[in-house]
Amino acid sequence: MKTNNLLLRYNHNSKLDCDCFTVIYPYDEQLFQPNNELELYLRDHPLGKVRVIQHHQLEESQITDWIAYVDAGYHAVHVRNMLRREYKIKREKVVYSWALLTYVRRYQIEDWLKGQPRVPTNKQLALGLAPS
Repeated sequence: MKTNNLLLRYNHNSKLDCDCFTVIYPYDEQLFQPNNELELYLRDHPLGKVRVIQHHQLEESQITDWIAYVDAGYHAVHVRNMLRREYKIKREKVVYSWALLTYVRRYQIEDWLKGQPRVPTNKQLALGLAPS
């Protein structure tokens, strides 16, 4: 079975730290088929493998405060605007996938740090403590 990638830019509500979480994503019925397994990335960092538990098609107008609070912790109007901006959506009518996911395997931070260059933080640079 082919594994698809799910790329997220933000971890609203720290939801990606939970065993199960929801995502609102541009509509993709194939990607979010129940039992599909996806490689989850936050920006460029692989977080693990997730399985789709359930999927609903959701028109933008159906994003209520309740759905928005559960998914991102913000009011519905803010979430709708955020989604349009994040996914560069210009058309008037928008349909999203609202999916419930669960981790199959979480990657340890060491899994993706291996081979990565050590980049100093701004605080380390300011204190002269840049890693070697």
